[in-house]
Amino acid sequence: MDECAVTARRQLTIFLTGPLAEQVSVVRRRWDPVMAERIEPHVTVVHELDDEVAALVDDVLRSFKPFSLSASRPRCWGSPAGGVYLPVSDEDGGLAAVRHKLGVVDPVGVTYTPHVTLTHPRTTTADTAEKAWAELQSWDVETSWVVGEFRVIVSTGGAWRIVERLPLGIA
Repeated sequence: MDECAVTARRQLTIFLTGPLAEQVSVVRRRWDPVMAERIEPHVTVVHELDDEVAALVDDVLRSFKPFSLSASRPRCWGSPAGGVYLPVSDEDGGLAAVRHKLGVVDPVGVTYTPHVTLTHPRTTTADTAEKAWAELQSWDVETSWVVGEFRVIVSTGGAWRIVERLPLGIA
């Protein structure tokens, strides 16, 4: 059996583009260089993309037109040591509709919160996260963007790689 097949982890994501992607990349290279090296700024749509959901993704995404998301002022998960992120708002409900149509069911007790990670507790020390939060908490992001593509990404132990690009609305 292929070892990668056993250890690989698949996710469905939306990568940021344009000025926001550039700004987030600068922040992540400064405060969480390990994560910045592993993956570009993104919003995770499905954290564990199993075979059943993966089989639906292409057809589901073809049935959707591009939609808008927006990001706002950074927040942290309880404390900066838990991670600093940009909350993402689903302006016209497209993200929620995609997840619903895919039949995504989050684990009991877990609420899906769309976000862009700035610092992650697995790759940023608590001290560094505190310093990042002190600088970033007043960052006035307030921007929106149009989502026209999703990507399937795979990690086999560190860095993520894109294995499929899935445009919206291509019937």
